[in-house]
Parts: sequence; structure tokens; C-alpha cells
Amino acid sequence: MIELTEQEKELFKKHDKELKKSASYHVEDGLIDSYSSNDEKVQITYGYIKRILLEVAKKRGLNINGDESFDMDALLNEIIDIPEELKDFNPIYFKSEEQLQNYVNGKTESMTSEEIERFLVYFSGFNGIGGLADSFREYMTGYILILAERIDQLEFESREDEQEADDWKFGDFDDVGEPTIEYSNGEEEQVDDDWELGDSDDVGEPIIEYSNGEEEWGDWKGWEDAEGDFEFQESSGQDFSQVNEEDMKVTDEQLCEYIKYINSFPKLNEYNTNGRRVVKKLIELAKQRKLEEFYSDKSFAKEFKKIMTHDTKKHTYHFHGTQDLEGAESIMQEGLGMMRESLSTTKYTELTMDEVILYSRGFDGAIGRDAIVIIDEPIEEGGKRKSIVDPLPKGKKIHFVPSGLQGLDGKPKFIVNPQYIVGYVDKKNKKIVFNVRYYDYDRFGLESDNERPKDVPFSNKRIAEGVASFNPSELEIPQGIQLES
Repeated sequence: MIELTEQEKELFKKHDKELKKSASYHVEDGLIDSYSSNDEKVQITYGYIKRILLEVAKKRGLNINGDESFDMDALLNEIIDIPEELKDFNPIYFKSEEQLQNYVNGKTESMTSEEIERFLVYFSGFNGIGGLADSFREYMTGYILILAERIDQLEFESREDEQEADDWKFGDFDDVGEPTIEYSNGEEEQVDDDWELGDSDDVGEPIIEYSNGEEEWGDWKGWEDAEGDFEFQESSGQDFSQVNEEDMKVTDEQLCEYIKYINSFPKLNEYNTNGRRVVKKLIELAKQRKLEEFYSDKSFAKEFKKIMTHDTKKHTYHFHGTQDLEGAESIMQEGLGMMRESLSTTKYTELTMDEVILYSRGFDGAIGRDAIVIIDEPIEEGGKRKSIVDPLPKGKKIHFVPSGLQGLDGKPKFIVNPQYIVGYVDKKNKKIVFNVRYYDYDRFGLESDNERPKDVPFSNKRIAEGVASFNPSELEIPQGIQLES
């Protein structure tokens, strides 16, 4: 067995004090971190894997240059997936952050925020998945997965006692996908490898999924919070649980390729980092340009400030993104339908003006992109918040599109009635729509074109209550009689 270095012992003991776990257990964290880092942990992990590979090559009698790496220019041209919209891009730009930034600056100099966002999708994918800059993750995944899967086999082969290496083979996978070792005497032993690479989260980040059902986040992050999923697979798309022993055996050619990958990894990480840094600046540029566009519209900025201004000792504002403008309008007219009673399932609290403008979520970013509904939760005397979520009256019909935070199907069981809907921000047309049914509508002091209708024989409060407290006698109003609230 390969003797661990002092650095390897120190690193591996953090999760395996007795150093009794398998090689795959020891390298899992470093391999995951290598998607976005080349820190000391990654360097020790890759160094350990390389020593195993070189020892296997030695035992096989292969004449391998342990320092050989890929031709990086050729590799960049091979792995960078250039979309038709960016056909003037040269993959070699990734070798220099400055050159990459100059290309991006030239393309985006006169773009609107929407154009920059489209460019960002081509350049870095959506939520960090797809696009030019994501080509490195896609390429590295093939090697990271296969090294994680085969390192135990290679470690056995690297042992000094060749007979010991010959006496085992990979057996079947157990019901949680963990390999077992089948010895020549017929006995079996489960490899102490209790993890596998699972799906990505909503940020596009890789996670480790353990056999006990627990999950642990990796460090890789996409450019926005993601709700989409992607699966890591080997380049061939093969399911390792379905392959046989011969398929799992590393050929001499593959062994050389793995060594080249490990030697090339520092450069790959450098180019990947260049891309990530430029993407980060590009995201900030898109945000800044959008804010400038909204605030330069003086009429919008004035009304936006008006609806957002509130005494936080008397009102708590909550914000709900809708799929479209029609959804925002129906909520203002009918109330906000909810599947659960808690407001936390459908809103965000006390966003800033900048955050409202920039807010959007969902895999395609549609939720909140065009409209944000503002909900007021009044604060009563003593600092207690008024309960504004009521059971949906039996038979009451409202337009309802479930939020991703509540699930994607089902029917509303609760409602926030219109008197607590302040209005909504129409981001598509840069307009503010105030709700005349809002219980505190008068405090906005709106100009005449926004005032409530004249000669209506009901107070603002009574209009806000609407059918929630329907009184049949109100259908016939004696002439000349003004109803009070």
C-alpha cells in the first residue's frame, strides 16, 4: 500500500481519524472542491491520486512521463462550446483575464440591461449552467467522476503485494449504489465508500449525497440562485452501477490520460477562474445598468419611492413576485391565494428599492421579472403584527398560480384579502400601480388621476372589505343617503 505523506495524513484525518477509510472516501472533498479551486486541499488530493496512478503505471511496466500534460491551446479549442451568437469568440481568450475582459467590454459597451442579460446567458449559461464559461465544469466532470469511481480499484492495484491486488474484483452494487469487493475465496466486503455525486441544487452547485440520505453542499456556485437541476455523468453517459468488472478496469491508455489531466488541472483551474471573475463583473454590470435605466425614469422613480415609503413601526412590507402582469393585477383585485397559512411560503420581507428592481427567480427567471406585488402587514399597538391571512371562504374563486416556494400544483386554502395589497411594481412598463382597495390608500396623497372614484357612497375601508363582509342591504341605497364605514 502507498505510504501516506504527512500532509495527506493531516488532511485525511479530519474525516477519518484512524485512517481506515478507502481512498475514495479520502479524495471526495478535494475532488468536489476542484471544480472551483486549486487550494492546498485540492493540491494534496490530486497529488495523492497522481502517486497512485504512477505506482500502477510502474507495476504495469509502462514507460510514462509523469509530468506530461495536454496541449492547452488545442484543449481549449476542443472543450469550449461556442454558441452561434458569439461565433467571434476565441477560446484562447480564457488564458488571460485581461483579454477575456476586453472581449466582454467590447461586446457590452452599448448594450441595454436586457441585452447584457441575454449575452450573459450565452457567455455563462443560465444560473451558471451552460454557456462558454461552464465548458470547464462540463469537461472536468468526466474526469472527477471517473477518478472518484475508480480510485479504489487503482489503489488496490498499486499495493506492493501484487497477489493481494489480483485476489479481488468488483462485485455487484448494493441497493444504495455502493460497490462491494468479491475475493477469490468467495467472501465479499463492502468498500468503505459511503458517498456518491448527486444532483446539483437550485444555484447550479454540485452536492454530495450520502447513502443515509443526508446531503452536503459543495463550494461551487452559479451566477444567481438557481432552482434548476443538472446531473453529473461520466463523459460517455454510462451508469456505473450497470457496468461489469471489465468495463471498470482502467486501461493503460486511460491511465496515461488521467495523469495528463491531473498535470493539466492547474492551468484548467486558472482559465476557469479567469472566466468566473469576468462573469462576476458581467453580472454586476447588468445589475448596475438595470438600476440606472429604472431610476433615470423620473416619473417611475417618484412613484416607486412613494409606494415603498412606510413607517416600519406601523407597517411591515412583504413582496411577492408573479409570473406575469396579469397575475399581479388579479392579486390586487381578488387577493393573494396561498396553499399554506404562513406568509413566509410566498413572499420576501422588507426588500430595498434596488432589490425589488433586481429581483427575479425560477429556472428561467420569470418569477418577479415583470411584476412584484407589495403586501402590508399592519403592526398594532404593542408591536403585535395583525393577522392578515384568512381561510379562503368556501366557494370563493380566485385566479391562482402556485409559487415554487409552495409547490407547483394544488389549490389555495388561504387568502390575503385585497385591503392588505398596497399595489404592485410593473417592471415591464416601468409603472407603479396603486391599489384603491388598500386600507391605508389615502396616505399616498395621490394626484387626481390616481384618486378613488368621486361620489362613491362607501369609505376606503368599506371598499377594501368588499365581499369579505358582504351586506345585502347595501345593494339598495336610499337616494341622498351617504353610508358610513
